[in-house]
Amino acid sequence: MTPKDFIYPLFVRHGVDIKEEIASMPGQFQWSVDQLAAEAKSIAELEIPAVILFGIPEEKDPIGLDNFSPQGIIQQATRAIKAAVPEMVVITDVCLCEYTDHGHCGVLNLGDDQKSQLPEGYVLNDPTLEILGKVALSHVDAGADIVNCSWGGAGNPSYFEREVIDYAREQGVVLVAAAGNNGWNTEFYPAAYPHVLAVANLDNSDQKIASSNFGTWVDVSAQGTNIHSTYRNGTYLDLNGTSMASPHVAAVCALVKTKWPSFSAEQVRHVPVFLDQPAVAMPCLAVRSLLVAVPVRRDAAGQRAIRMVEAEVHRPPLRQ
Repeated sequence: MTPKDFIYPLFVRHGVDIKEEIASMPGQFQWSVDQLAAEAKSIAELEIPAVILFGIPEEKDPIGLDNFSPQGIIQQATRAIKAAVPEMVVITDVCLCEYTDHGHCGVLNLGDDQKSQLPEGYVLNDPTLEILGKVALSHVDAGADIVNCSWGGAGNPSYFEREVIDYAREQGVVLVAAAGNNGWNTEFYPAAYPHVLAVANLDNSDQKIASSNFGTWVDVSAQGTNIHSTYRNGTYLDLNGTSMASPHVAAVCALVKTKWPSFSAEQVRHVPVFLDQPAVAMPCLAVRSLLVAVPVRRDAAGQRAIRMVEAEVHRPPLRQ
């Protein structure tokens, strides 16, 4: 593998002249936005073609305002990197838990607008999806190339969400979304919308995990089981879920984008799906040379599969 096969993580916080080492990840730092231009240029000089951003808000609140503000930390960071290195592919993640004071990825049934028919503290689906749609829109406007959506919900399609997805597509931004963890084949949004790459979850034996949603609306599957992740109070935990699987696919899309910068969002979105077909199109063979450690093979069930670094991306599970 070469540096061109990697994506560099950047942890960004509000402030000035900050480069603070992260104790639990030696060699990684929290950066203030004013330091990002020089760091992005250094990353580009190493021939690393893409970064993924993790933001730390200045303040937390019940709905995560910093997460969709034009002056939010991810929005500022994205603009700074694109100004310094326009060709750098930027991946962002849409989630609320880092930005809310209660730590949940959604709006809770609390306060003056509490709905009496629901339990106190219940995550309100529709208000949450509207806010997360605003987050995605703000990332697109800031210049992100790939937006991973580690969130979603069942229910009726939203006109506002459809507008956000259509706008992102027009801007050439690829949207990847977790398919949900209910174990059903009911459509789960935003993953089920057209032009969104929906990702289901596999276990370490390349089998659909029981909790993963499935169905014809799911595009691909990736390993999202026993993913070693940061957790509460500075600890780590092995986590499962489609939100653990979708970032792998977002990373694949980012590497495709670096290989073919002129590809439209639809072309990038379809590459992981095309690679799953028996007859692999010639452009996708170039992806195999780009992702050196990513051979196309057949799994035990005879399905075409591609290994994406440490992840697996498969044909979606169509049935239980």
